[in-house]
Amino acid sequence: AMGGQSLLAVRLVLEVERVLGVQVSLHEFLRSPTIEALSDLVAGSGPSASHSVEKAPMGEFLPPSSGQRSLWLLHKVTGGSPEYNVGAVFSLEGSLDAARLARALHGLVLRHPAMRSAFVEQAHELFVREVDPACFRLHVDDLRSETGVDDLQVMEYVRARLSRHFELVDELPFRAWLAALDENRHLLVVSIHHAVVDGWSLEILLRDLELNYNLDSSD
Repeated sequence: AMGGQSLLAVRLVLEVERVLGVQVSLHEFLRSPTIEALSDLVAGSGPSASHSVEKAPMGEFLPPSSGQRSLWLLHKVTGGSPEYNVGAVFSLEGSLDAARLARALHGLVLRHPAMRSAFVEQAHELFVREVDPACFRLHVDDLRSETGVDDLQVMEYVRARLSRHFELVDELPFRAWLAALDENRHLLVVSIHHAVVDGWSLEILLRDLELNYNLDSSD
């Protein structure tokens, strides 16, 4: 079993890759877990593969980045803990076209390969494969009532959805829910697994989502 110190080491290695863009061997770091040893490993490491991923045919198995390997390990150790879900909640005011929003979200899956990535182990090796983007759908809920929706109900709605874990094997690492609070107020809840997104890439996704919605000319 993996102990607490090892889990901290995994998080540290992930942060090094995210900030510095270099791959550091978790195995090598655990052999000598000191700042000096980490500095030497960073100096002798090459750029992270996650920064130069080429598009591959549907169904083809690709090697994961070191960060994805570490997050997969954490996923298995923690039983798919929602701790590694990246969540975002948006309060939408005014008129909203739900079908248009669904197309805009689906456009993210079509444009960004990471958003349709799944993981598979074969012969003790981890690979990334592409999931059919048609699997994505926007879940729409109607929370409207004659007495209105209170804050506690909204908070519970969000908590329940962001706490759902991802399987990572046979489903998209991306979910979205739209809840109607009244005629002109909606709540958009987005959950993405950290294996395919971080704070920087989330900003790009949200920017693309806004563009997709605003540029949609479908009837």
